[in-house]
Amino acid sequence: MTTIVPLLLKDIRIQKKNLAIGVLFMFAVIFLSGAFENLPAAVPAVILGHFLIMFAAKTDERGRGAVLLHSLPLRRLDVVVAKYAGLFLFAALGFGTALLCRALSLLLLPGDDLPRFDASSIGIALAALLVFYAIYYPLYFRFGGRIVQVLDMLVIIAAIVAGFLLLKLSLWLGDPFFGLADWLTQQSGAVQYGLPVVIVAVLLFVSFLLSAAFYRRRDL
Repeated sequence: MTTIVPLLLKDIRIQKKNLAIGVLFMFAVIFLSGAFENLPAAVPAVILGHFLIMFAAKTDERGRGAVLLHSLPLRRLDVVVAKYAGLFLFAALGFGTALLCRALSLLLLPGDDLPRFDASSIGIALAALLVFYAIYYPLYFRFGGRIVQVLDMLVIIAAIVAGFLLLKLSLWLGDPFFGLADWLTQQSGAVQYGLPVVIVAVLLFVSFLLSAAFYRRRDL
Protein backbone atom coordinates (compact mmCIF):
# COMPACT_ATOMS: atom_id res chain seq x y z
CA MET A 1 0.00 0.00 0.00
CA THR A 2 2.83 2.40 0.88
CA THR A 3 4.33 1.93 -2.58
CA ILE A 4 1.01 2.35 -4.40
CA VAL A 5 0.15 5.75 -2.92
CA PRO A 6 3.27 7.47 -4.37
CA LEU A 7 2.41 6.05 -7.80
CA LEU A 8 -1.10 7.51 -7.58
CA LEU A 9 0.28 10.85 -6.37
CA LYS A 10 2.72 10.84 -9.30
CA ASP A 11 -0.19 10.34 -11.71
CA ILE A 12 -2.05 13.25 -10.09
CA ARG A 13 0.97 15.59 -10.17
CA ILE A 14 1.42 15.18 -13.92
CA GLN A 15 -2.26 16.07 -14.44
CA LYS A 16 -2.22 19.70 -13.22
CA LYS A 17 -2.71 21.20 -16.68
CA ASN A 18 -5.23 18.52 -17.59
CA LEU A 19 -7.31 19.24 -14.50
CA ALA A 20 -7.39 22.93 -15.44
CA ILE A 21 -8.46 21.99 -18.96
CA GLY A 22 -11.05 19.63 -17.43
CA VAL A 23 -12.58 22.48 -15.42
CA LEU A 24 -12.86 24.60 -18.58
CA PHE A 25 -14.34 21.62 -20.44
CA MET A 26 -16.90 21.07 -17.69
CA PHE A 27 -17.97 24.73 -17.64
CA ALA A 28 -18.24 24.69 -21.44
CA VAL A 29 -20.53 21.64 -21.31
CA ILE A 30 -22.63 23.22 -18.55
CA PHE A 31 -23.06 26.56 -20.29
CA LEU A 32 -23.74 24.86 -23.61
CA SER A 33 -26.06 22.31 -22.06
CA GLY A 34 -28.93 23.66 -24.11
CA ALA A 35 -27.16 22.32 -27.19
CA PHE A 36 -26.95 18.86 -25.55
CA GLU A 37 -30.56 18.40 -24.54
CA ASN A 38 -31.08 15.93 -21.68
CA LEU A 39 -27.34 15.23 -21.44
CA PRO A 40 -26.69 13.62 -18.01
CA ALA A 41 -23.90 15.23 -16.01
CA ALA A 42 -22.32 11.78 -15.64
CA VAL A 43 -21.32 11.82 -19.33
CA PRO A 44 -18.86 14.76 -19.22
CA ALA A 45 -17.68 13.56 -15.78
CA VAL A 46 -16.73 10.15 -17.18
CA ILE A 47 -15.20 11.71 -20.30
CA LEU A 48 -12.92 13.79 -18.07
CA GLY A 49 -12.07 10.74 -15.94
CA HIS A 50 -11.24 8.77 -19.10
CA PHE A 51 -9.00 11.58 -20.36
CA LEU A 52 -7.06 11.68 -17.08
CA ILE A 53 -6.66 7.88 -16.94
CA MET A 54 -5.52 7.70 -20.56
CA PHE A 55 -3.02 10.54 -20.16
CA ALA A 56 -1.44 8.86 -17.11
CA ALA A 57 -1.20 5.52 -18.93
CA LYS A 58 0.36 6.96 -22.08
CA THR A 59 2.78 9.14 -20.12
CA ASP A 60 4.21 6.06 -18.36
CA GLU A 61 4.86 4.34 -21.69
CA ARG A 62 6.10 7.40 -23.57
CA GLY A 63 9.79 7.09 -24.39
CA ARG A 64 11.36 4.81 -21.79
CA GLY A 65 9.08 5.81 -18.95
CA ALA A 66 8.37 2.21 -17.98
CA VAL A 67 12.09 1.45 -17.66
CA LEU A 68 12.63 4.54 -15.48
CA LEU A 69 9.64 3.54 -13.36
CA HIS A 70 11.18 0.16 -12.67
CA SER A 71 14.48 1.64 -11.68
CA LEU A 72 12.63 2.50 -8.45
CA PRO A 73 12.19 -0.06 -5.65
CA LEU A 74 8.78 -1.22 -6.88
CA ARG A 75 7.19 -4.56 -7.58
CA ARG A 76 5.51 -4.91 -10.95
CA LEU A 77 2.35 -5.94 -9.13
CA ASP A 78 2.34 -2.54 -7.38
CA VAL A 79 2.31 -0.79 -10.76
CA VAL A 80 -0.66 -2.87 -11.91
CA VAL A 81 -2.57 -2.30 -8.66
CA ALA A 82 -1.91 1.46 -8.93
CA LYS A 83 -3.28 1.58 -12.47
CA TYR A 84 -6.49 -0.19 -11.50
CA ALA A 85 -6.85 1.95 -8.36
CA GLY A 86 -6.33 4.95 -10.61
CA LEU A 87 -9.53 4.05 -12.47
CA PHE A 88 -11.57 4.85 -9.38
CA LEU A 89 -9.38 7.79 -8.36
CA PHE A 90 -9.65 9.60 -11.69
CA ALA A 91 -13.32 8.70 -12.09
CA ALA A 92 -13.86 10.32 -8.68
CA LEU A 93 -11.88 13.37 -9.82
CA GLY A 94 -14.04 13.59 -12.94
CA PHE A 95 -17.26 13.44 -10.93
CA GLY A 96 -15.89 15.77 -8.27
CA THR A 97 -14.95 18.33 -10.92
CA ALA A 98 -18.40 18.02 -12.47
CA LEU A 99 -20.11 18.50 -9.09
CA LEU A 100 -17.94 21.52 -8.24
CA CYS A 101 -18.51 23.19 -11.61
CA ARG A 102 -22.25 22.52 -11.40
CA ALA A 103 -22.39 24.02 -7.90
CA LEU A 104 -20.53 27.15 -9.04
CA SER A 105 -22.77 27.43 -12.10
CA LEU A 106 -25.80 27.62 -9.83
CA LEU A 107 -24.61 31.12 -8.94
CA LEU A 108 -25.30 32.21 -12.53
CA LEU A 109 -27.84 29.78 -13.96
CA PRO A 110 -31.08 28.24 -12.67
CA GLY A 111 -30.73 24.63 -11.59
CA ASP A 112 -33.32 23.42 -14.10
CA ASP A 113 -31.05 24.52 -16.96
CA LEU A 114 -28.03 22.52 -15.77
CA PRO A 115 -27.13 18.89 -16.49
CA ARG A 116 -28.27 16.62 -13.68
CA PHE A 117 -26.84 13.57 -11.94
CA ASP A 118 -29.04 10.50 -11.58
CA ALA A 119 -28.27 7.01 -10.35
CA SER A 120 -29.02 5.29 -13.66
CA SER A 121 -26.76 7.47 -15.82
CA ILE A 122 -23.96 7.37 -13.22
CA GLY A 123 -24.10 3.57 -13.12
CA ILE A 124 -24.13 3.19 -16.92
CA ALA A 125 -21.32 5.72 -17.41
CA LEU A 126 -19.11 4.13 -14.74
CA ALA A 127 -19.81 0.63 -16.09
CA ALA A 128 -18.81 1.74 -19.60
CA LEU A 129 -15.59 3.26 -18.26
CA LEU A 130 -14.65 0.17 -16.24
CA VAL A 131 -15.48 -2.27 -19.04
CA PHE A 132 -13.38 -0.24 -21.48
CA TYR A 133 -10.34 -0.40 -19.19
CA ALA A 134 -10.98 -4.03 -18.31
CA ILE A 135 -10.25 -4.65 -22.00
CA TYR A 136 -7.61 -1.94 -22.41
CA TYR A 137 -5.28 -2.68 -19.49
CA PRO A 138 -4.41 -6.33 -20.26
CA LEU A 139 -3.38 -5.23 -23.76
CA TYR A 140 -1.57 -2.21 -22.32
CA PHE A 141 0.46 -4.34 -19.91
CA ARG A 142 1.09 -7.01 -22.54
CA PHE A 143 2.36 -4.80 -25.38
CA GLY A 144 3.23 -1.48 -23.71
CA GLY A 145 4.80 1.27 -25.79
CA ARG A 146 4.61 -0.67 -29.03
CA ILE A 147 0.90 0.02 -29.49
CA VAL A 148 -0.12 2.16 -26.50
CA GLN A 149 -0.47 5.34 -28.58
CA VAL A 150 -3.21 3.76 -30.72
CA LEU A 151 -4.48 1.14 -28.28
CA ASP A 152 -7.51 3.17 -27.19
CA MET A 153 -8.71 3.42 -30.79
CA LEU A 154 -8.15 -0.31 -31.30
CA VAL A 155 -10.27 -1.08 -28.22
CA ILE A 156 -13.03 1.27 -29.40
CA ILE A 157 -13.05 -0.35 -32.85
CA ALA A 158 -13.12 -3.82 -31.24
CA ALA A 159 -16.03 -2.74 -29.00
CA ILE A 160 -17.99 -1.49 -32.02
CA VAL A 161 -17.37 -4.76 -33.89
CA ALA A 162 -18.33 -6.77 -30.78
CA GLY A 163 -21.50 -4.72 -30.40
CA PHE A 164 -22.41 -5.38 -34.05
CA LEU A 165 -21.78 -9.11 -33.62
CA LEU A 166 -23.83 -9.14 -30.41
CA LEU A 167 -26.70 -7.47 -32.24
CA LYS A 168 -26.50 -10.08 -35.01
CA LEU A 169 -26.36 -12.84 -32.39
CA SER A 170 -29.44 -11.48 -30.66
CA LEU A 171 -31.32 -11.55 -33.98
CA TRP A 172 -30.21 -15.13 -34.65
CA LEU A 173 -31.06 -16.38 -31.16
CA GLY A 174 -34.36 -14.55 -31.08
CA ASP A 175 -36.53 -15.53 -28.14
CA PRO A 176 -33.79 -17.00 -25.87
CA PHE A 177 -31.81 -13.75 -26.02
CA PHE A 178 -34.74 -11.41 -25.58
CA GLY A 179 -36.24 -13.75 -23.00
CA LEU A 180 -33.19 -13.15 -20.82
CA ALA A 181 -33.66 -9.39 -21.17
CA ASP A 182 -37.34 -9.74 -20.29
CA TRP A 183 -36.46 -11.87 -17.27
CA LEU A 184 -34.06 -9.19 -16.02
CA THR A 185 -36.64 -6.41 -16.35
CA GLN A 186 -39.10 -8.44 -14.26
CA GLN A 187 -36.70 -8.83 -11.34
CA SER A 188 -36.46 -6.61 -8.29
CA GLY A 189 -34.39 -3.44 -8.35
CA ALA A 190 -31.68 -5.16 -6.30
CA VAL A 191 -31.25 -7.83 -8.98
CA GLN A 192 -31.47 -5.37 -11.88
CA TYR A 193 -28.72 -3.20 -10.43
CA GLY A 194 -26.78 -5.87 -8.56
CA LEU A 195 -26.28 -8.28 -11.46
CA PRO A 196 -24.53 -5.71 -13.72
CA VAL A 197 -22.34 -4.67 -10.76
CA VAL A 198 -21.31 -8.30 -10.18
CA ILE A 199 -20.62 -8.82 -13.91
CA VAL A 200 -18.47 -5.68 -14.14
CA ALA A 201 -16.64 -6.57 -10.91
CA VAL A 202 -15.85 -10.09 -12.16
CA LEU A 203 -14.72 -8.73 -15.53
CA LEU A 204 -12.48 -6.18 -13.81
CA PHE A 205 -10.99 -8.84 -11.51
CA VAL A 206 -10.21 -11.17 -14.43
CA SER A 207 -8.72 -8.20 -16.27
CA PHE A 208 -6.50 -7.43 -13.26
CA LEU A 209 -5.24 -11.02 -13.09
CA LEU A 210 -4.42 -10.98 -16.81
CA SER A 211 -2.66 -7.62 -16.53
CA ALA A 212 -0.57 -8.80 -13.59
CA ALA A 213 0.41 -12.01 -15.41
CA PHE A 214 1.27 -10.19 -18.67
CA TYR A 215 3.29 -7.47 -16.93
CA ARG A 216 5.22 -9.96 -14.81
CA ARG A 217 6.48 -11.69 -17.98
CA ARG A 218 7.01 -8.61 -20.14
CA ASP A 219 10.48 -7.46 -21.15
CA LEU A 220 10.95 -3.72 -20.64
